[in-house]
Amino acid sequence: MSAPCSKQRIRSMLFLLLGIAFIGVPAAHAISGGSNASSLQGQVQLFEFDNGVATYQCTGSLIAPDWVLTAKHCITDTGITALNGAVYVGTYHLQQGQAFFLQNIYSNNVYDVALLQLRSSVTQPGLVMPYGRGVLTGPTAAHQAATALVQGWGSTTPPPPITLASYLQASVQEIQGEYSPGVLSYTSLRGVTQKGDSGAGFIYFGTVCAVLVNGGEATETDAVATYIQQVTGVAPAPPHANGTQACDPPPNPRPCDIYADNGTPCVAAYSTVRALYAHPTANVRLYQITRSSDGTSFDILDGVDDSYTENDYADAAAQDSFCANATCIISKIYDQSGNRNDLTIEGPGGNKNSPDNGAVANALPIEVHGHKVYGVSVTQGVGYRNNNTVGVVRNVGIQPGGQAAEGMYMVTSGKNVNGGCCFDFGNAETNSDDNGAGRMDALNFGTFCGFPPCSGPGPWVEADLENGQFMGNRNNPNNPSISSNFVTAMLKNNGISNFALKGGNAQSGTLTTGYDGPLPTGYRMQQEGAVVLGTGGDNSATGVGSFFEGAMTEGYPLDLAESAVQANIVTAGYSGNSNPTNGEPPSYTGPSDPNGPGPQDGLEGPADEQPNDLMGSKPGMAFYRGKIYAAFQSNDSRHELYVTSTANGGPYPTATGYPDIHIGSAPVVAEFKHALYVAFQADDASHKLFVTSSSTGSDFPAATGYSNVLMGSAPAMAAFRHQLFVAFQSNDSSHGLYVTASNDGRDWPTAVGVPNVQIGSAPALAVFRSQMFVAFRANDSSNDVWVASSTDGFHFSSKRIAGPTKPQTMGPDSSPALVVSNNVLYCIYGAQDLANEMLVMASTDGVTWQGPKAYLDVQMGASGPGASVTNDGFTVGFQSNDSRNVLFTSYKHTEALSYSGPNSSGGPQDGFASPAVDQGPDVMGSKPSFTSVNNNILVAFQANDGTDDLFVSTTQIGNPYPTATAYPNIQLGSAPTIVAANPTPIGGDKNVVFMAFQADDGSDNLFVTTSPDGGHSWPTATAVPNVKIGGAPAMVGSNGTLYLAFQADDPSHQLFITTSSDGQNWPPATAVPNVRIGSDPAIAILNGTIYVAFRADDDSDGVWIASSSDGAHFTSQRLPGQMGGNSSPALVAANGTLYYIYSANDQDSEMLVMASTDGTNWQGPEVYPGVQVGPSGPGASQYLFIITSPSPILKTGITAGFQSNDAYNILFTTTKTIQ
Repeated sequence: MSAPCSKQRIRSMLFLLLGIAFIGVPAAHAISGGSNASSLQGQVQLFEFDNGVATYQCTGSLIAPDWVLTAKHCITDTGITALNGAVYVGTYHLQQGQAFFLQNIYSNNVYDVALLQLRSSVTQPGLVMPYGRGVLTGPTAAHQAATALVQGWGSTTPPPPITLASYLQASVQEIQGEYSPGVLSYTSLRGVTQKGDSGAGFIYFGTVCAVLVNGGEATETDAVATYIQQVTGVAPAPPHANGTQACDPPPNPRPCDIYADNGTPCVAAYSTVRALYAHPTANVRLYQITRSSDGTSFDILDGVDDSYTENDYADAAAQDSFCANATCIISKIYDQSGNRNDLTIEGPGGNKNSPDNGAVANALPIEVHGHKVYGVSVTQGVGYRNNNTVGVVRNVGIQPGGQAAEGMYMVTSGKNVNGGCCFDFGNAETNSDDNGAGRMDALNFGTFCGFPPCSGPGPWVEADLENGQFMGNRNNPNNPSISSNFVTAMLKNNGISNFALKGGNAQSGTLTTGYDGPLPTGYRMQQEGAVVLGTGGDNSATGVGSFFEGAMTEGYPLDLAESAVQANIVTAGYSGNSNPTNGEPPSYTGPSDPNGPGPQDGLEGPADEQPNDLMGSKPGMAFYRGKIYAAFQSNDSRHELYVTSTANGGPYPTATGYPDIHIGSAPVVAEFKHALYVAFQADDASHKLFVTSSSTGSDFPAATGYSNVLMGSAPAMAAFRHQLFVAFQSNDSSHGLYVTASNDGRDWPTAVGVPNVQIGSAPALAVFRSQMFVAFRANDSSNDVWVASSTDGFHFSSKRIAGPTKPQTMGPDSSPALVVSNNVLYCIYGAQDLANEMLVMASTDGVTWQGPKAYLDVQMGASGPGASVTNDGFTVGFQSNDSRNVLFTSYKHTEALSYSGPNSSGGPQDGFASPAVDQGPDVMGSKPSFTSVNNNILVAFQANDGTDDLFVSTTQIGNPYPTATAYPNIQLGSAPTIVAANPTPIGGDKNVVFMAFQADDGSDNLFVTTSPDGGHSWPTATAVPNVKIGGAPAMVGSNGTLYLAFQADDPSHQLFITTSSDGQNWPPATAVPNVRIGSDPAIAILNGTIYVAFRADDDSDGVWIASSSDGAHFTSQRLPGQMGGNSSPALVAANGTLYYIYSANDQDSEMLVMASTDGTNWQGPEVYPGVQVGPSGPGASQYLFIITSPSPILKTGITAGFQSNDAYNILFTTTKTIQ
């Protein structure tokens, strides 16, 4: 006779049946599009069973051996109780592992969180994942970049039907912000949460920081931490060493933090220069050195702290002390991942039957973030290896569902390279021999081109997959050479079919993808899991290189993670010489920054190599139509003009050559009257000035020579006082400074000499504070640096700004560059030594100078630099300081990144839509002009293709703009201004639209045209006699009169006003006394008063408005703040309020709005961070339209538009509804 079954026995029997009687009907959502998880991260499966049938419901996190954290609705919505619930622990596979029954269930009364107490404790090590305090949402950049790992067993496809995952799936979610107090919102980066996995933990740097409760929502553990500790007695994860909580984003996460946070943790991490994880709880061992004299070893820790973060940099001073008067080698490089995959000196291998050598410990001194550290100098015969690793990907006999994908990166040198085999870092054979194709998966960096053609001379980022170093599927001419001083190299391989290569400058910029595609034909990945550094898989040891840091991941890294790793590497601040043997040491011996800090600081260094462009001269540089242009002489005997441009500062594409234009000097480039001008000395003994120009920045015609202008040097060129000036050294032994100026860029009078100014080099020109400045080298052996200034461009006073101290003087064969950015005048030149280091001086008034700041890692060719202003700073270009004559560039941001001024809301300045709407098809060459006509919004602008044609588009408010219509019969010399004949669509002629603009022929005449049909057709414009304008006009209509405002067509910059009753006949304009404007104006009428808005006519970039009751006598008022330095404002009157719209004076150029009901007292500005305005500024108009059904209703508001704040110049719009 059988004994009756107890509840416990029944429960045990039921769980034994789970593998057979199992139903997957989850209570909440899980993951689709994810990938197999590489670690459990404390996740467990929650089941409900009834009558012998088990149902998977949710995921939870094992936060202690006997406690699980999950979502409350996993209990309340399913009927799970302490009697019928259990969890599976310690398994990747659904419904496997060890089952643990529930003892108690505790549900929070406020948040969707529950705690499950287990009847017995989990004893298997490594399964617990602590919960933490701190929040992932917040205002900092670190908060805004936060991502979390979320894993579950739920549906792998969007239901219905529900298809549960048989293996734990991993996803990466991006934190969006706070949905409600204590609840964050998120969105998918990789893998979408679907039905079946509520309760999953949001894993952030090894801590449960939130609980998935609903689609797009998760409860933060910080909100329930006190409750969790009170119920369970389990304390949260301890705070970091710097006092921040475990769930607070670190201020500067390291590469391995970034990889882990994005679901691909580092399994091996090495660096001799810094820690690769943030917030270490103790000093990390980075590497071991061994002293040759006595064989004693010593560990080098990351013991050097600074404000950058705690415990970060290698303690080079400790190495120097230990190795004083002795030779040391690097005998071990410690693994920072915790897997103890330390690298030791490599033993014999299939290609080399003797052990390798250790790197000389002090052979490669560099700096990271200003701290002296040492890299690993890999010479031939040096190598490191670990054939018995933990966690490194193995793809030989891999278990079903296991991970075969991996990624890796390293920071190396673009200078210390060769074509030998093989400077590798990555996955290799465990027996140190060649075991066949696909048995390796390692980064390779060098100049070996195994499958030509290859791009440039190298070096290249390649993949050593054994029996081949690959840039793609065999040859790949698109994989770029990267010869920067410091290089970031990346490889990732999904272990099945594809791999990708990326590389970039480790000191600046972003990564470039050299390849992303299938494995080489015939290759099948069979990684074995050893780690190698400096040699090939069989210990081929003829490669050379420099190694500073690197790591290997489990899983295929996201592009987002790789970009973040690159950004962190750039932030680390690598500097110095990455080449331990071939580099020429800096020879500048003067003070690095005698007056610093100051505006002379902050240029990028080392400079960026532009390997496609070889130059026979220094470059001439200019900023034109959103691009930085560089022009130079070809690096051969043909002396052709070459021109290249970039929209973002680099890389520069291969320059375009002009075989019909031969130049005898370095060219100079400048913008003038809507064209890009290039000037140079003749390529013969005549020494004539030659000039060519292009409205597109390309297709330069044959240059015109001027026999009346003979030059003894390369020219300098700048636009000043509505003329184009050229300056040069005289063509005789006097070496006097000569100047000529043209009104149209085509007719050049004979140059005149500047009394008492002799120059020893080609000059540089810049316009600053309403003066023209010229810089040059002294006309004697002192090589001092001189600057002269003039208020009219012909009469100069000069002063020495650098010298007589020798290290601060200019190289004897070079010439300087001058550039103005953000109200500072910069003089840039090469030092008088063999290294030609870049020196920079700066002045805020043109009289008092700071510097020079020495950039020891920016070494220029002997010809000196060129420079150009950009939207948010300036760029410097020069020939390399070697025989290659490659173009190098360095950049400085001079504007603040974003707006930090007052932000006043709560008034009529509120309410504009943010972010702005991308009107994709329409690309503009000017700021737009808007008007409301016949229930539509009309926008007009200049073409962005060099034709300068008029373009017009029409839409109803709220609808996207269709592709604009071109009017090839009308060419614009400025942004247009348009006004509908009637201010409202009620009554009168609703179809007439007036337009005015500056001539496109250099005459600066005012042109006008009128559309009779609401802007659909536009007759050819006619010139207005006797009215010349200095830029884009502004127009407004009121009570049958059109008012037109513009800047004077002369150096006075006075405001001029003219009026018309029909839009065609305009009397000569009248100057407004004492009102000078520094930008194109905007005009509006409120309550019978005329208002004109403009930027200050000085370097303050102040925000100004002038008002008049009669259109002739104006009173000016300065408003708070600063306007973008190249922009103009918009002004709109609507419903009794005047709106002043302009862009901030920073890199983001955010839209600012002020409002006034009387034109005197203003509210604002209100800043719109999501509305970033292009450099030309906004256009705006009131809009009006009638809704006719069911009864007529007049709707009104404001629409504003602008060019995008990038090189694409796309139309963006934003609106505000008033009523």
